[in-house]
Amino acid sequence: MHEGEKVDELLLIISGNAEALSAGSAEPIRLSTGTLLGEIPILQDMGSEFTYRATCYLQALVIPSVQYAEFVSRYSHQHLIEEFVRKRAWLRTTWVFGDRLGSTVHNRIAAAMTLKVIGDGPVKETAANRKMLRIIESGILKRFVGDAVSETLRAGDSFNEERCLFDLPSGYRLQSIGRSRLWEIPASVIFDIPVVRHKLLEDVRRRLQQVEDAALRNTPAVIESHFQPEHVRAR
Repeated sequence: MHEGEKVDELLLIISGNAEALSAGSAEPIRLSTGTLLGEIPILQDMGSEFTYRATCYLQALVIPSVQYAEFVSRYSHQHLIEEFVRKRAWLRTTWVFGDRLGSTVHNRIAAAMTLKVIGDGPVKETAANRKMLRIIESGILKRFVGDAVSETLRAGDSFNEERCLFDLPSGYRLQSIGRSRLWEIPASVIFDIPVVRHKLLEDVRRRLQQVEDAALRNTPAVIESHFQPEHVRAR
């Protein structure tokens, strides 16, 4: 399959690995055993969204497009299949869920994730979203430590890891710059995926360091004021 070309058959990877590349993506998307290639182009009668390349010896089951379309129309609602496939495809583009996760894992996550739209302003933390990993689909969020912007989050970036997975306080606040769309994924769905937990732990450590650095930057002035003699402080 090549980007833009008509897709006449699906490929189900049964062993080996592949990559999906497109003109608009900087990095290839890695695909593993169990991945089905070509679903959206067949369902929507469009050209392939990607060019696929095997990265090792690969075996795949070939499914004619006519047979697949007939199966979908007979046993399911096409719009639900399309929505599910797009969720799964989007997960593969993110840093957290992109590498070394099989289709079974992606299917489980896609089935559990829900979309939330937030407006311009502070991002609220509630009891309902405390146990949710939140990932930006579109929009821009600013992370503040104190009054300073410590990080700008964009599509594919996640937050709330420290609360939902490690039960730690966040130490920062978030603000949406305009309207943003977020996917929320229950922590229970991803808790037992080692590679995901490792990546999210990296993010938590990095952000805790940002909070610590910000605290240290503010500490000297406090210490200096506290330990100066009374007549100097009064002056």
